[in-house]
Amino acid sequence: MKDRESKRTEAADSRLVKNIVCGAEYDCGLSFSLGGEYGFRYMMSMATEYFILLIGAFIGVSLFWGGSYLPFIPKSWIDYWPLITTLIFVVKLWIWIFVFIWVRSALPRVRIDQLLDIGWKRLIPLALVNIIVVIIILVSNPELFGASI
Repeated sequence: MKDRESKRTEAADSRLVKNIVCGAEYDCGLSFSLGGEYGFRYMMSMATEYFILLIGAFIGVSLFWGGSYLPFIPKSWIDYWPLITTLIFVVKLWIWIFVFIWVRSALPRVRIDQLLDIGWKRLIPLALVNIIVVIIILVSNPELFGASI
């Protein structure tokens, strides 16, 4: 919104710089509120979002990236140095978090109807084809999976 007399925006008015930095209801004094302009609820919701990201990264690294082991180093070598296993896990954790934040910021947000479209029209038929292929392989080669039909 522009000022009628000076034709300047609010950001250009030097009297309002304090409001831009600290918010209209704060005085930028020694009293500091948790969360600043947005408030405590916003700060806690953002902290919750990144905490959920951290928990998801812990689960993802543990299940899909081999936890604290590397594929080219034998497990017997790593077992002697517990600090190295912790370091490997933390590095994998930070890579997971970096990639997740990078993908989330680079790709556009998916609407719920697009997400449902992907699920119903593409992923469920793909899962059914996967089940049929596994059944065909299991019936034609039961000793491959150690099962008997």
